[in-house]
Amino acid sequence: MDKNKNIVLHQIANHLIINSSFLMDLSLYHGKMGIVLFFYNYAQYTGNPVYEEFAGELLDEIFEEVHDNIGIDFENGLSGIGWGILYLLKNNFIVGSPDDILEDIDKKILEVNLLKIIDLSLERGLAGIVTYLTNRLSVQYEKSCFYTDFISDLQKLVADERLNIGFDLCSIVSLYTYSSIKRITRKSFGLYEGYAGYGFKLMAK
Repeated sequence: MDKNKNIVLHQIANHLIINSSFLMDLSLYHGKMGIVLFFYNYAQYTGNPVYEEFAGELLDEIFEEVHDNIGIDFENGLSGIGWGILYLLKNNFIVGSPDDILEDIDKKILEVNLLKIIDLSLERGLAGIVTYLTNRLSVQYEKSCFYTDFISDLQKLVADERLNIGFDLCSIVSLYTYSSIKRITRKSFGLYEGYAGYGFKLMAK
């Protein structure tokens, strides 16, 4: 079974290497950020630094291609991308100062009045943004732009029992990954019902 699993993982990795650099989508769920998480984990799983190098190249592309018009939601936007970067930092896949790496994302999210967001969902609404922010504030922020009133608003939201913010990568993948690789379409590359998510699920077994 392990041999078969490794064959499938190798096929997934090859498919993503061929296709992911052409992706315009940078997001955690559907785009390059989710694929980056797969490749850093796959490099650790195989002990092959080639996959780590590829993950680093994709991450550089994300930094180069991210733009002001991208939203702040978790599924498609900056909260998810920032959360993915924090995952890499916390798991020692990359090194650096969170203040420096996440400065632009933090400033963009600070423009939003959290208390006025109606959508409470993880994917498109408040729970996703709060999930990013709680993780963000759990690491270094000596130079960060977070101000007292913003943190006070965030603390109120964290205490809100309507928000489910206890998500990690495994729970996201388990929620949104098919049980069979045959159900994945050729152009679904990300964590959400795509090859990266299925590959991560295989490694976690």
